[in-house]
Amino acid sequence: MSVGNFPFKHIGLQIGGNMNLISAWDLVVEMFQKRLSIWKAKVLSFGGRVTVIKSVLNALPTYYFSLFLVPDGVLEKLERLRGIFFWGGSEDKSKINWVAWHRVIAPKEYGGLGLQISLCWQNGGGDLKESEIDCGEGWFGQYIIHRGTGKVFRGNFRFQDHGNRLRERQKGCNVANRLVMVDGVICSTWSWVRASRLGQEIEELRQLLLLCQDVVLVAGSDSVSWVLDNTGAYSTSTLKGKIREVCYVNPTYTFVWNNWVPGKVGILAWRAELDRVPVRALLAKRGIMVGQVDCPACGESDETTEHVFISCSLAQAVWQAITLWCKVPQIFAFNIRDVLDLYKYTKFPKRKAKFFHAVCLASL
Repeated sequence: MSVGNFPFKHIGLQIGGNMNLISAWDLVVEMFQKRLSIWKAKVLSFGGRVTVIKSVLNALPTYYFSLFLVPDGVLEKLERLRGIFFWGGSEDKSKINWVAWHRVIAPKEYGGLGLQISLCWQNGGGDLKESEIDCGEGWFGQYIIHRGTGKVFRGNFRFQDHGNRLRERQKGCNVANRLVMVDGVICSTWSWVRASRLGQEIEELRQLLLLCQDVVLVAGSDSVSWVLDNTGAYSTSTLKGKIREVCYVNPTYTFVWNNWVPGKVGILAWRAELDRVPVRALLAKRGIMVGQVDCPACGESDETTEHVFISCSLAQAVWQAITLWCKVPQIFAFNIRDVLDLYKYTKFPKRKAKFFHAVCLASL
């Protein structure tokens, strides 16, 4: 049997090295780059790229992130690779990012594509610093409450464990030992080694007395309850939901997705509603030489998103044909949202209204 040496490679990751160095994560970055080769992005539609990101790329780093705390530089590099792959570019030649990445990865109910939470959140980054993921402090701790015989600070709070200047005669003494019920009133029976003299000691005693005012002594041992769930039990889904509320703002308009159309069709309609499609007018605004910005189909107006899909004579002919085929009143639309919401104003049953919505999405 040969004797191994550190560092060594195990399941695609270097073991025994200094994982605080960005260079130690080169193997993981190379794995991402192989999965995100240029030819894959070229042959996949936007719907296919979203599927790859959801099913493959979001799961790849889970094992590694569970073992080590990833440097911020590595997270930014992996996040950038996801964005490059989605827009079909490469590290050497980038393409136009028509929609901000934070909006692309946002949950669908918040106006995004639902690409899960960014890699930075999976690693505990962002506003969830490692020092704050605690049972009693920081962002995470505010959703945990403590109940029981020693409800001051955290659970069975022991005075000498808190690191303050106040000293109890009884080692390991907790709050329940010093608060007693007398004629329905909670009274304190402190036993300090000496009286408080310094300004800091007096301030700590004042804070302790203020905390004890809200103490409710109950039978049984202390317990921890998760306030985001009615049962009091912690669940990852409730935490993810709260993170979404903190990270995102409810949009003024929520795009409605339809699983009866391919992903690329829905994404095109989503981009059209955001006015983020490569029409001549928008390309010219980005400094790209396109020559004339007039619509090549009718020449009556600039080629904008609403003109291409709504007001162009060719587009109006398409919508006229759809109204005849679906047997609905004539369509009067002034913007993309009017077309996307047409199914809401029909008298069709739920299933037929969904079909009409799918037809409108596919016609854009």
